[in-house]
Amino acid sequence: MKAAWGFAVLAACSTATSPPAAPPAPPATRTITIIGTSDLHGALERLPLFGGFVANLRAARAADGGGVLLVDAGDLFQGTLESNVAEGADVVRAYNRLGYTASAVGNHEFDYGPVGPDATPQSPDADRRGALKARAREATFPFVVANILDEQTGKRIDWPNMPASAIVEVAGVTVGIVGASTEATPTTTMPVNFVGLKMAPSAAEAIADEAKRLRARGAQLVVLAMHAGSECRDNHEPDDLSSCDRRD
Repeated sequence: MKAAWGFAVLAACSTATSPPAAPPAPPATRTITIIGTSDLHGALERLPLFGGFVANLRAARAADGGGVLLVDAGDLFQGTLESNVAEGADVVRAYNRLGYTASAVGNHEFDYGPVGPDATPQSPDADRRGALKARAREATFPFVVANILDEQTGKRIDWPNMPASAIVEVAGVTVGIVGASTEATPTTTMPVNFVGLKMAPSAAEAIADEAKRLRARGAQLVVLAMHAGSECRDNHEPDDLSSCDRRD
C-alpha cells in the first residue's frame, strides 16, 4: 500500500531512476512473548537480574520481528522498607525503567492510604486512596482494573491513569489488556481505605464485558491481568483443573 503512492512520485521525477527495491515481506508468523509478574511486594533487589532477562527477550523478538508484552498482576507495593518509605514510588520508578505495558491493581495497592505518613485517613478531607493515585500518576504504564466500583454511583472508578483496560500495538498486532482485582480486596487491605468503593458483582462478567469492548475497538488479542488466585489440591498436571476451586 505504501509503494503505490511512492512509485508515482518517483516516476514523475525521472524515468531514468530505477524503482526502489520492494520492502521485505513481513514474516509469516510473529511471536509475541508475554511476561507476567505478580506480588513483587517491594522486593526491588530482584529487579536488576529480571531486567537483564527482559532485555534479552526483547532483543530476541526484535531480531525475529516479534515483540514483548510485560504485564504485572498487582501487589507491587508493601513488604519492604524500600517500598514503604516512599509509598511505592521507587517501585513505580523501577517499573517505568523496565518498560511495563500495564499492571493490575492488587489489594495491597490500597495499604498506604493518604499521601504521607498516615496509613489511614486522620481527617474527613483526607483522600483514602491518595498514595495509590499518586503512584498511578507517576507511572508510564496504566493500572488497569475493570471490577472496582464507586459505591454511590455503581460505576467503575474514574481515577487518573487507572482505566478498565488498555490497547497497545505489539509487533503490528493490536493487543487489549483487561485488569481485575480479587473480590477479597475490601477485607485484605486496610478496610478503612476501601470505604466508598465496592467490587463488581461478578469479576467474570466485568472482564467479559470489557473484553467485548476491546474487540469492538479492534483488539486482535486480549490479555487478562488479574490479581486473583485459586487453590488446587493436585498440581501434578498443569492443564487439569478438576481439583481447583472454580468459584468466580
